[in-house]
Amino acid sequence: LVAWMRAGGFWWDEARLDMDADAAGEDAAARGVAARADIDAPTEEQLRHQARGSDEARQLQERPRVDGEDGSAKDGEDGGAEAQPNPEPTALAVMPLARLLTWRTCWAREMAAAAVDARDADANCSTRSSGSWVMPAAVALLAERAAGERSAWRPYVAALPDGADVPWRWEEADARALLRGTDAHALAEHIRVSARTEWERYVLPAVRKAAARHGANTAATATGPKPQGATHAGARD
Repeated sequence: LVAWMRAGGFWWDEARLDMDADAAGEDAAARGVAARADIDAPTEEQLRHQARGSDEARQLQERPRVDGEDGSAKDGEDGGAEAQPNPEPTALAVMPLARLLTWRTCWAREMAAAAVDARDADANCSTRSSGSWVMPAAVALLAERAAGERSAWRPYVAALPDGADVPWRWEEADARALLRGTDAHALAEHIRVSARTEWERYVLPAVRKAAARHGANTAATATGPKPQGATHAGARD
């Protein structure tokens, strides 16, 4: 994965970040970015001043002037807390936009675009605002997994976990038994229903149209993603 990232133009400050995916062992879910050194970040106050414009950002770097040209306070009086200067921006990593996996760059981008367009055109769709990025991202990932060796993101996809142990992927009987009476039960059911609705209304028709153009068989995908076989002990795609 690291070799693929380097070849694709990714850059990171190796003195500060550890991006070696193999260092975490065999557990793909544990892979991630580790800091090699302390990294200073702007405070919320500094970020607010930066957003308001250069004039206020300059004010943040100036000590308040009190009782004299030199800015000193009179004896026994508090001259006010000195504002901290804004830290200089520090680049920790650079990610080429063309190498980011999205529905616009995935192997089946025409199919993904058709699914997204259908969803966005549906005035009755309840997930356009609350989860507008989830379905397109899922379609892109599914497309790259289906592409196999042809995928330009194969090392990245291979490094991802095969599944996630989340309540909306449990067997429905397990979810009822373990979550009944909790807010998590209702939330998991809502997510499950929304995912199936998006699949049946927007993704599956786009898959069928794309398959028809290429003469492929979509019988295996006709029922969409199912939680069966995924339990609270673990879930796989």
